[in-house]
Amino acid sequence: MSKEILFKCSKCSTIYYEPRILCPKCSGLVLTHYSRPKHLEIHGEYEGIWKLKKHLPPIPFNYVVSLDEGSTPLLKIENFASKIKYKGKILVKDETRNPTGSFRDRVATVIVSHALYVGAKKLICATDGNTGASIA
Repeated sequence: MSKEILFKCSKCSTIYYEPRILCPKCSGLVLTHYSRPKHLEIHGEYEGIWKLKKHLPPIPFNYVVSLDEGSTPLLKIENFASKIKYKGKILVKDETRNPTGSFRDRVATVIVSHALYVGAKKLICATDGNTGASIA
């Protein structure tokens, strides 16, 4: 387990170093806490958002459910800069290339993979939009 990640009970503040949903001491919700990295480490063996695996929840790769979320291009917008009289370059991240066309696909792969890892049998998502499609 990475020293950058710990799990803390929201009720009694007990610290755990392995993932869990509920605190065995008080039944409080256990939240994940990350230390902020000085720089991002990218793993070339993984695709999409999972290239940043070291900075995501500690999920063994055999539990990862992914459709290559996050492998979206950064596009240079040529004409727009001149139209607004901007001399620099403007770049746009094309999130429509994610599996459901939404940036929410990035977090959905982590949520679903983590749920599988901790043994969840069902996922419930209150949404009126793209999050539900991404998690489905």
